[in-house]
Amino acid sequence: MVNRYLRNSFVYKKWGRELVTESVLDIGCDIASFRKKYPGYKGIDVGGKPDIKLDLEKERIPFGRNSFQVVMCLDVLEHLDNMHDVLDQIVNIAKEYIILSLPNELRWSNLFKYLKGYVNDRDWGFHPENRHKWFLSYSQSRDFIRKFARDNKLEIYDEHVDLGGIGKSVHGMIGHRFPNFMPYGYYVVLKKK
Repeated sequence: MVNRYLRNSFVYKKWGRELVTESVLDIGCDIASFRKKYPGYKGIDVGGKPDIKLDLEKERIPFGRNSFQVVMCLDVLEHLDNMHDVLDQIVNIAKEYIILSLPNELRWSNLFKYLKGYVNDRDWGFHPENRHKWFLSYSQSRDFIRKFARDNKLEIYDEHVDLGGIGKSVHGMIGHRFPNFMPYGYYVVLKKK
């Protein structure tokens, strides 16, 4: 699910309507597409149309402990050198739930592009304003988040692997041997205990 609109729509339908009853902090909100959907919404980003402009690599998130019922951070962490620090801040700020997503850069569509000589210059080139700083696979992301949850006494409330259109049937056949081949990304909802 590469498209931001589709990603946000998916998150809203799968978890947002059910989990968000009080307030939400949307980290990396871009144009703040969730603003009208959630009560107590605040969006932060370095660009776009956030409520608060903030560079997560230079500034701390300006909210205290348990400030928001839900904190969302969708396809943002891979852009940050200080991913671990930002995750710690998110855990502190969230009162109940944390919704995260991370891309799988080893997916089949990217691998074929790389083999043909095309490099995604927007994400991996010399454009510092939107560069991925972590080259993550689905299994790395899943294992990292599961360990992070254990270490921080968080429950994994739900997980989702985005397999795209044809991915489900192909992943069913080869996923046990090649777990990173089909997934586009990894979504997880963490719950504070």
